[in-house]
Amino acid sequence: MSRRRVFTAGQLAEVLNSCCLRGGNPDAQLTGVACDSREVARGDLFVALKGETTDGHKYVTQAFERGARAALVNAAGLTEIETVDDDRALLCVPDTLLALGEAAKWYAGRFSVPTVAVTGSLGKTTCKDLVASVLGTHYSVLKSEGNYNTEIGVPLTLFKLAEEHQIAVVEVAMRKPGDLTYLAEMLQPEVGVLTNVAESHLEFFGSVSEIAAGKAELFEHLPAEGWAVLNGEDDWGRWIASQTDARLLFYYRDRRTDLPEGDAPVVTGANVELDSMSRPEFDLYISDHQPVRVRLPVAGAHHVMNALAAASVGALKGIPPDDIRWGLTEASITGMRTEWIQCSDDVLILSDAYNSSPTSCRAALRTLIDCDAGHRKVALLGDMLELGQMQKPGHIEVGKFAARCGVDYLITVGSRAELISRGAKQAGLPKQRRRHLSDIESLIPQLDNLIEPGDAVLVKASRGCRLERCVRALKGIFPPDDRLSEGRG
Repeated sequence: MSRRRVFTAGQLAEVLNSCCLRGGNPDAQLTGVACDSREVARGDLFVALKGETTDGHKYVTQAFERGARAALVNAAGLTEIETVDDDRALLCVPDTLLALGEAAKWYAGRFSVPTVAVTGSLGKTTCKDLVASVLGTHYSVLKSEGNYNTEIGVPLTLFKLAEEHQIAVVEVAMRKPGDLTYLAEMLQPEVGVLTNVAESHLEFFGSVSEIAAGKAELFEHLPAEGWAVLNGEDDWGRWIASQTDARLLFYYRDRRTDLPEGDAPVVTGANVELDSMSRPEFDLYISDHQPVRVRLPVAGAHHVMNALAAASVGALKGIPPDDIRWGLTEASITGMRTEWIQCSDDVLILSDAYNSSPTSCRAALRTLIDCDAGHRKVALLGDMLELGQMQKPGHIEVGKFAARCGVDYLITVGSRAELISRGAKQAGLPKQRRRHLSDIESLIPQLDNLIEPGDAVLVKASRGCRLERCVRALKGIFPPDDRLSEGRG
């Protein structure tokens, strides 16, 4: 059972220099933190955050009814709050979001738990899962759930620290310059991991070089005795190395013999092969140890680099190669990320609907084509968001790639995704092998006619499109049947 360290409303008021502590017992113990009134547990602190569509201050009363002992609010939101019982505390601060981060940093500081922070344009959630699994072979690990990687998710992760934890693995993301500085100052990581730098979130940064500068913020805040674990095959990773005072460890997909000597482990891969479900196997080399053969539980050759990053962290912590192999092989991967779903009528769904960019979409298409299954390879692609000036060329390029890599049938949905269909047409994919629909509501009723028994179907789009609705619809037409996956790969 998790044993979190309790804190009191009075302690929190002192830490935050709260302008008031209204009602309640300042010595009442708080046992957790929640920002969603529906997720409040008895004894929690409820943090009222103001979002784009709703204001958490409207739900303070509900949070108290569910058992919250205190609420973090701002003065402007007090008018939204009904009468508070005397045994419930209201802590007023100028900005509840900043106060949440400050409180989380204070709470984490009560533990002597080193932190590994994982970032990158693509693959950071899977990489985080692999790092946590490798470290979990020797340590009790706190891992950020799902994609809890923002100024809200990271503090909520830190508040889950408990007595049994020996190390924390936290994913960090950014949407604007300064985000990773803020999160790094909160986390104080001793290890930073970079998966890659690519074109995601260009709408907010303008250029890939600006994205790289944003990612570099994490590594600029590593201590000199810490470690920057960097993708040695990414040119921006090399540049980021020049921005940190931490020690450097580069990992490479290909076996290298020309690496410089130093105190860092040498982590490389070799002999990558894919099984019938596009899951990679490869030889993992760590310094002078004998290589071990690793089979990953996730589809896509591109995940070898994520595995090498995780192996690098394990090597830094002194974990033997055989245990690293076990951690990689047995890792539990967050859903909607190159996740195969075996359905009836021999339909295979490759669910990768969490996010999309030109680079990640090409990788997913390769994964689809590489699988030895399906009498047709069908790509169901939606809009790629936040591409800025790359919106038009990015979508058209993906369409051309889909046509050239051998997709049998292309379904596109959404206003931007029409450009994918246009690119496929330009690359020679005939009309009878393309279908475009304006929205998901129009697409879903037609899926039973568009998808045939035996198809392997990639479903991919940016998160805002919620293309997982198509995955659910396909599972309704072709119910999942785990028995049918026996013998696959």
